[in-house]
Amino acid sequence: MVDLRATSVALTTSDVVMLASVAKRQPPSQRAIVTANDADCGVMCMLELKAGGGLRGYGVFRTIDEACVWLGNAACA
Repeated sequence: MVDLRATSVALTTSDVVMLASVAKRQPPSQRAIVTANDADCGVMCMLELKAGGGLRGYGVFRTIDEACVWLGNAACA
């Protein structure tokens, strides 16, 4: 889980494309990303979409509870 609620995402579109490309070559895993605002959510959703089809899955959420459920561990919240 990546908790970005206390920060801002400073990634460009090129950064997101590069991260997605790297993610597609990584071992299978899941990454839940929690954001606090619309702008960061949009950037992270772009990563989620661009990395789709790879072995590393991304899910973008607004709450820790939602992220934990998606990760399959509702108790982690």
